[in-house]
Amino acid sequence: RKLGMSLGARYYTCESYKDDDETSGDEDLMASTFVRAPPEEDDGWESGEDLYASSKLVAFVDDATLVDEVKALYSATQEEDLKKALPPLLKGMFADHPDPYSLLVSFLKRGGGGGGGGKVFCSATLAMPRVALAEFRKWLEEQNGLKETQEALSQEHRVQALDAFTHCPPCIFNDLCSTFDLTSTERTKLLCFVQNLQDLGKYKEAAVATKKFGLHGDIPLQNIVIPLIAQDMINVIEDYLGDNKDHQIEFLHLLNALCLPGKLTIALKQYVGVDCTKDTSKLNVPQLHKLGIRMSRLYNIELKTFPHLMHIKCVKLLKQLVYFKYGEDSILDDNFEELVEVAVGDNARLQQELVYELVQHKDLKMAAHFAVLYKVPKEKQPCEVDAYIAEHSRRSAHKLAAVSGPQDSFLDLSLPLTDVIFVDSFESLQCARRALIKDGVTIGIDGEWSLVSPSDRLALLQLAVQNSVFLLDMLTLPKAISQYELKNFFVSIFGNCKILKLGYQIDADLGMLARSCRYLMDLLACPKRVVDLKILAENLQACNYFEGLPEHPVLKSFLESTSKESISGRDHNTTGCLGDGGSGRETGEVQGVLGNSGGGRCNEGRGGLNALVHKYMGKPLDKSQQISNWERRPLKPEQVKYAALDAFCLLGLYKAIKVEALAVDPLFNVEPPLPQPLPM
Repeated sequence: RKLGMSLGARYYTCESYKDDDETSGDEDLMASTFVRAPPEEDDGWESGEDLYASSKLVAFVDDATLVDEVKALYSATQEEDLKKALPPLLKGMFADHPDPYSLLVSFLKRGGGGGGGGKVFCSATLAMPRVALAEFRKWLEEQNGLKETQEALSQEHRVQALDAFTHCPPCIFNDLCSTFDLTSTERTKLLCFVQNLQDLGKYKEAAVATKKFGLHGDIPLQNIVIPLIAQDMINVIEDYLGDNKDHQIEFLHLLNALCLPGKLTIALKQYVGVDCTKDTSKLNVPQLHKLGIRMSRLYNIELKTFPHLMHIKCVKLLKQLVYFKYGEDSILDDNFEELVEVAVGDNARLQQELVYELVQHKDLKMAAHFAVLYKVPKEKQPCEVDAYIAEHSRRSAHKLAAVSGPQDSFLDLSLPLTDVIFVDSFESLQCARRALIKDGVTIGIDGEWSLVSPSDRLALLQLAVQNSVFLLDMLTLPKAISQYELKNFFVSIFGNCKILKLGYQIDADLGMLARSCRYLMDLLACPKRVVDLKILAENLQACNYFEGLPEHPVLKSFLESTSKESISGRDHNTTGCLGDGGSGRETGEVQGVLGNSGGGRCNEGRGGLNALVHKYMGKPLDKSQQISNWERRPLKPEQVKYAALDAFCLLGLYKAIKVEALAVDPLFNVEPPLPQPLPM
């Protein structure tokens, strides 16, 4: 009403007084808001006002004044009343205006911020640009002369709309593009628009606009993504790259280049204006490396084509390998040397890094051994190693003999090795199918992958039944048989409710299998009838079943290990093996490529599965081959025996737990479901 009184003295229409039915309807109220009566006395002169009236046109004030009046309404009206008043008011303005597109642009430019007069509404839906655009679109749809209205749309309108968007909330961008048909704007104008957004620090909007208008070929990738990396907008980068393989590879090459010394600082100053010498807790080379690892997995691109990213990853793996040997004493010396050979290869930088790591762990003998073996130049050796070699020049570096416990102190495989079948061809896979895919069968499942594998792929998948164990060579099978045949095999197992599948922390094995065969992702995210013995044991603990049992030190160790978050815990396993979204802990990322059932279980020999096996089967498992080179072919006999037993023992373990649980509570659920969907 206040707006009507304010505008009533400014513009009018003669037609609103013709054919009046002398009733006061809604149209008359609206008309009374926007018109004033013609002059009662004619002075005899034909003024501009008379010409407008005689031609039945509308005499408008300038658009800026109209927008300011509507903004004043924001200040004088309650939010609920404003919701009712704005739609008819705006539609009336667009209907009476000779250039509605121009009026809409004025609302977009001058209405930014949502309201006027200092009043801010809690509802973002009442932001003036958003409301004006929405009502304009509704008004267009209601017009009979829609074609004529759209024909009035010009390139000048589009350029003005692009300029106005910088004052508007980002959420209106798609509607704005549709309303003004912005994809038809001249390409040079679109490029200027994107550059303007970047100059204003609207990097997300610039990326969205570049993709929307198809400007990838006109704007260098680094101009778009480096500011987004600086602002931790990784999801925007993923959306920007989309399914375009060339863009994905180019992005990884960019990350690879930024990992060079000093490159990140230069790039930040050039594209963002950020001084990298100051606090950059979320933007540094380790973070870029994590992002590169994540993106290579997401887009299924091998990391070996990006040397700097690959080198950083190999250094991390090498450090973790040395830690397992000296910090946890969990690698035999013969396995250690074999893993080192695979990890460093002919890379001189990694060979030097190995020598320095060994010195840090105070094993000068081993450091000197590898320095001599790899012919590391004296000037690149630690001084301690050079002195040790000079002192012991007549003796080779000492190599410790592998030491393992007595053979009768560990659980042994009750099957002959002739019943352990290596599957690496179509014929051997068909043999496995005949033994495994039967109604009522129970399968023990475990997986192995190597600590030094650069591609984080599953090397071996063990499937055990009562009379045999099948070792699926996951390095060879995907190449030897068709994707259809291999997928059909796994669907017959993991999609079959009549087959019981057993595992320990099986989400790690399934996650690694899904990463190696991405077409199995959906199947393995929701497998049917799978029992995780770790969850089963935790459920027994939760119902206090173990409280009535005699004190058992190994069982106590298991209970303590399942109640604490440690390196062998479920959380670390999920983080390391199934992806950390670019923000996981560094150790979790490295653990994702450990041997035996993943890095999440590198300590299970001291608790967890071993404690259960010890309690129910009388002896623990020999974990000396756990961290070994699972990508070597052929596998060593010790590796074959270890892998087969890891899966086969699950069958007897499940039977023993089931018998005890049902003896205490006949209704106990011995097939607890996995949390689904599993993170892949």
